[in-house]
Amino acid sequence: MNLVHFKYIIAIEKYGSISMAARQLYVAQPNLSRAIREVENEYGIKIFERTTKGVAITPEGCRFIEKIKQIQSSIESLKDDFIREKKNEVAFKISVPRATYISDIFARYIAGIKDKEDISIHYKENGSIETIQNLVQHDYDLGIIRYAKKYEKFFKSQMKLRGIEYEKLKEFEYLIMMSRENPLAQKEEIYESDLNGQIELVHGDNMLPNGSYIDIDDDMDEQLDYHKRIYIYERGSQFDILRNVRNSFMWTSEVSDDILKKHEVVQRKCLGINYSMRDYLLYSHNRTHECEGFVNFLKENI
Repeated sequence: MNLVHFKYIIAIEKYGSISMAARQLYVAQPNLSRAIREVENEYGIKIFERTTKGVAITPEGCRFIEKIKQIQSSIESLKDDFIREKKNEVAFKISVPRATYISDIFARYIAGIKDKEDISIHYKENGSIETIQNLVQHDYDLGIIRYAKKYEKFFKSQMKLRGIEYEKLKEFEYLIMMSRENPLAQKEEIYESDLNGQIELVHGDNMLPNGSYIDIDDDMDEQLDYHKRIYIYERGSQFDILRNVRNSFMWTSEVSDDILKKHEVVQRKCLGINYSMRDYLLYSHNRTHECEGFVNFLKENI
């Protein structure tokens, strides 16, 4: 019994198409076709028939899918009964952007619960697409995604399509972060033309399925010398690069003065660029009570 294969089959039944299910699950289509063959061979049944419009469910396939939906429901019940009711335990999984203000609040939250008997928290920093995937496929309790306002329609459609609950956490204008030694840090006013020749740091997994980056404005990209760009995947490395490569910068949300001082960086507005960003909270249907405690702490300290 392969529970992942069962999840694939339920998705194919939901969307009526192998290719559509593959796109929604962010899984290669051949993997879904292989999963169908393996399950059909294992149980000696025919689940789907291919049609010109996608796939049709056979009568025995319909009965089989109802059974595996019951299995899936029972497994979720097991989690509630045996995993999530331990006394004095804090356990949840959260997927977030590489945002310093979030990690700072998370650290303060942990400091407040450090005396709990058991703590088992998964805190993963990644791009918005992967966060949605973590909630849908990997049983994460909570997600936070970040995107430019211009992509609002795309991300809200993705969340609604998957039945993910969401709410706005924060709306803000991006600031430029750079070393205190960057020549731009000494300017009273910074304009977009000043960024020509600078090296931009970009979180390399902030991508849409079509390969474009969610936090790059196409109009701005045409105006600036953006062939100097470094794609990074570890948030800590951004501070090392900013400190040591003095003509480097990156777009970030506002962080505290303590953090700026610690990493020897500054933040500045860039006049002429209106870079509107949004952070959204995403919830799974079976999130833990402990996860709600972190959400409340996050909202109180944002």
